[in-house]
Amino acid sequence: MKRKINNLTKIKISGGNTVNFINNCIANNINLRNINRTSNYDVEFEITDEDYLSLSKIDNRGCQVSVIEYGGKKKFLNYLLYRSGFIIGLLISIVLFMFMNNRLLQIHITGLVSTNKELVVNYLNEIGVSKLSYMDYNIADIENSLAKEFNFSLVSIITKGNSLVISVKEELPSIEDSYVPITADYNMVIRSITVYSGTPRVVMGDIVYKGDILVEPFVKSGDSTVFVSPCAEIVAEVFFSNTYLFNNSIEEFVKTGKKEIVNSQINLGKFTIENNKKDTSFSDYVLVDKEINISTVYLPINIKKTYAYEVTKTIVDRDFESEKDIIILSQKEKLYLGIPKDITIEQEEVDIVEISNGYIINIYLMTVINLRYS
Repeated sequence: MKRKINNLTKIKISGGNTVNFINNCIANNINLRNINRTSNYDVEFEITDEDYLSLSKIDNRGCQVSVIEYGGKKKFLNYLLYRSGFIIGLLISIVLFMFMNNRLLQIHITGLVSTNKELVVNYLNEIGVSKLSYMDYNIADIENSLAKEFNFSLVSIITKGNSLVISVKEELPSIEDSYVPITADYNMVIRSITVYSGTPRVVMGDIVYKGDILVEPFVKSGDSTVFVSPCAEIVAEVFFSNTYLFNNSIEEFVKTGKKEIVNSQINLGKFTIENNKKDTSFSDYVLVDKEINISTVYLPINIKKTYAYEVTKTIVDRDFESEKDIIILSQKEKLYLGIPKDITIEQEEVDIVEISNGYIINIYLMTVINLRYS
């Protein structure tokens, strides 16, 4: 059985003069339906929208008239008004969906090594490949234009949804026409250097910094300069270090279990179509963002909520002697992870300095590396 929509407004009258009020309604041709006396002083009934307009003309002295539930057109209008945010958001979503259909939203470029990505994107914008433009491109023309403009040896473009995926391969520089000096890969002390080709700029015992030139790509022959590809073997000391600050007391925040939503927003791509913010009632709190992706294919839609978690702040005292060995071991592990496999560790040193509210732990590693450049 189909459920009919209730077009009646439910009214409640209260007081000692309810009978007279009902008689006045009947006398004025107001049709009262489903009359129900709920107590000695309260009566409920239902009327149509037309009768509801006439109800205000009835003398209600001796009783109070109130609406329990609207029906008919007013109920429908209240329903729409209550959900106006959702309806407006839905209409905006439909309009934006129609607008964004077959338009470019993202450009992905892979394979760049020496070419700046921003330069490639700017060039694409100049030839009409920009965000929100229609994706009716001639892919072959774009591939040829990019290859010619940036001297790429290979350009491949595919469309994926509202995205353009561009894969490129840069042309390698000609070895015959370019000579590059040998530069230091680390801050180091030179132990020995043997040059097979090129002109050395450093000798044993020199301190060099990362990027310094070690061997020039040329040799002198009388008054002439002959450019060559430099080649050398270098043995050097490289120092690695790590520092940890230990505080005798630290602040810790513990969640109480209470939380509030302080921000809720609906995003359509980069556009926010609904955003509800409010202040938290907590004095001490941490904010945590949670995001739900509704759609990521053609029209990116996500809901983002920010929660405020109430916390209590406490001061925790730490014991350096009981934590020292664990901290040193942990910092050593981090330091060793950053050292290349071909480096030999010759010396390890731990230095602890006491300060006003704790300690500074310094870990030093002296290593030896054998480098061959060619």
